[in-house]
Amino acid sequence: IEAMLIGSGPRRVLLIGGIHGDEPEGLPVIERLTGQIAADRSISRAASILIVRNLNPDGTVAGTRTNKNGVDLNRNFPASNWDSSARQPRFHPGSQPGSEPETQVLVELLREFGPERILVMHSTRGKPMVNYDGPARELAEAMSSVNGYVTSDTIGYPTPGSLGSYAGIDMKIPIITLELPRGVDAETAWQANHEALIRFVQ
Repeated sequence: IEAMLIGSGPRRVLLIGGIHGDEPEGLPVIERLTGQIAADRSISRAASILIVRNLNPDGTVAGTRTNKNGVDLNRNFPASNWDSSARQPRFHPGSQPGSEPETQVLVELLREFGPERILVMHSTRGKPMVNYDGPARELAEAMSSVNGYVTSDTIGYPTPGSLGSYAGIDMKIPIITLELPRGVDAETAWQANHEALIRFVQ
């Protein structure tokens, strides 16, 4: 798991390119965004931006939602709503909250870095969405105003043990889950979202 810190400004921002291995659409977008942030001195002076390109590299290689242990990392966070049951094997939450090494890495980063806002990229076969948890409604609506995606505080079904539940609801950190269209090509995704992403960072 690779992490990169860009900038030294007072605002602390965490960006995550992917968490599910079968949703790789955010990875090239986070790479383009990293390059733009690094090239823009005004951003790096205003914020300290921690970028985790891919929280689930094993799942990405295998093309699976889950990690190598068959655990859905986005059901494994030690949130107050963590649930040991799973609707399907692909949503397996792990043997206990925070059981997976990938989850532990991010929990430790949250503790050490103390982000003031978080964005994580996913993809969906439904409508593209700016999903939010915690005190992030205004931020979500600002992004939606430029990318045209639906804004919602739910993706339509429960997500116990998700990063949104843990960081957004329990820790009260504004968090955006950017749901890109499944299968979208990198250039289309970037053109649709680069302005919204810069708005999030700034």
